[in-house]
Amino acid sequence: MRGGVLRLAKTDAPLPFVWSWPDVDVTALQPAMVIVSREADGRWYATFTVDADAPEPLEETGHAVGIDLGVKDFAVTSDGERIANPRHLERKARNLARYQRRLARCQRGSANRAKARSKVARAHRKVRDARRDFLHRASTRLVRSAGTVVIEDLNISGMVHNRRLARAISDCGWGEFRRQLEYKCERYGRQQQAGTPR
Repeated sequence: MRGGVLRLAKTDAPLPFVWSWPDVDVTALQPAMVIVSREADGRWYATFTVDADAPEPLEETGHAVGIDLGVKDFAVTSDGERIANPRHLERKARNLARYQRRLARCQRGSANRAKARSKVARAHRKVRDARRDFLHRASTRLVRSAGTVVIEDLNISGMVHNRRLARAISDCGWGEFRRQLEYKCERYGRQQQAGTPR
């Protein structure tokens, strides 16, 4: 990857790609590593590893916020704010079930089965991307508004053993939400703590 041109071994022409960050000049990047991968739905991705300067710490707000996670409301803050649970998987469950039924009826090894499998993977990707976007927006807003973020410490892996709540808990994405809070607090100079639920 040099000068904004991506070349793969044993290919004659450069590999065309769509750049996702319009504010960053791709021609100025000198990535240390490039990973080309293919998702289950047939999409190809090129991932670059570059050295970047650490961002400036956010201004101190003098405000601390506690976060209580739940299923009915995704999160309730100590300020009284309720973040609604978008239930991404539940909203797409009927479409997913239809695609999976079509996949089950297809003959193994056939072209129609490959198409059906791609549709199932595409539906799962849409759910995953919508959930990730929601978690990024929620975690970024909390990190910007509070100098100290305290989040409920839950045993998520133990909670998903409950058959009645396993799908709803997995759909929330609490583990990913906590991971995002941790790295964003470290990145922007905030304090992050885990509290024990009562």
